[in-house]
Amino acid sequence: MIFKKQAPKILVTGILLCLFSFNLFSQEKSYLNISEVLDEVTITELLNKRVLRNFSVNEKEKKLIYAPNLEGVNAGRNKWSEIHDYEPNYVLENIYYFDLKEENGFSKQNPSKEQEFIKLNKLVRSVSKMTGLKYFSHTRHKMDVLYDRCYTIDNPKNKNRIADVMDTSVNPIYVLFDDNSFGEYVGELTYGQNENEIYLTEINENPLGLPGLKAIKTRDLCAFVDMIPCKDAILVYILIEAKVAVPSGFKNMILESFTTRSDAILNWIKSIY
Repeated sequence: MIFKKQAPKILVTGILLCLFSFNLFSQEKSYLNISEVLDEVTITELLNKRVLRNFSVNEKEKKLIYAPNLEGVNAGRNKWSEIHDYEPNYVLENIYYFDLKEENGFSKQNPSKEQEFIKLNKLVRSVSKMTGLKYFSHTRHKMDVLYDRCYTIDNPKNKNRIADVMDTSVNPIYVLFDDNSFGEYVGELTYGQNENEIYLTEINENPLGLPGLKAIKTRDLCAFVDMIPCKDAILVYILIEAKVAVPSGFKNMILESFTTRSDAILNWIKSIY
């Protein structure tokens, strides 16, 4: 008799738990809507131009106006202050709208969010595929190769080439870049992920600059890249911060350098997506 009285309650409780679990799972796996992370004015401008930029020099306090309201982005924007007791004097933020339907129709296959994240994780760790990456050189006024060589290494000291690390539990990894302007340098790449975004931060492990001029000291160039899958599109937010020891007359050169590198990163993502 006790079983018969309790059974309906147990059954109802079980059904409610199943429905709640299903609903929670659906919410966790659903794509973000762009309106959840950007304001209406920014969305309208971004959909029209496909890229928005904000460049500042020698500001006492950096003002980021296009940063999506997300956990990973908030972590990325605070990265500089975590490792420095001084502010960057050059800051460039970019936000791109990468329309999957316009690029290759991949979204027509209706991939799950889980599949999308697996794809993006593999993409951002395939650093060797950046070898031969093209960019527009403002100094040469033509398209040129940004990285003659680019591959994962064991550590900054030995610099032995290893296979691209696909294990997402390995953090950080080190990458050797043979840059067209900066020459050979090592970058420390640290990855992060949550249910809405995949992101990475690159910090230089040795000084950078033009021949005879080390304009950027070790760990004084911080590049943050965040990829945010949305329905039929991906938002890509790139923030570059640096302490650059050059006269103010080099402002346009720094802007062009940071801009072309940001665009090259986006083109790399699009080319192997």
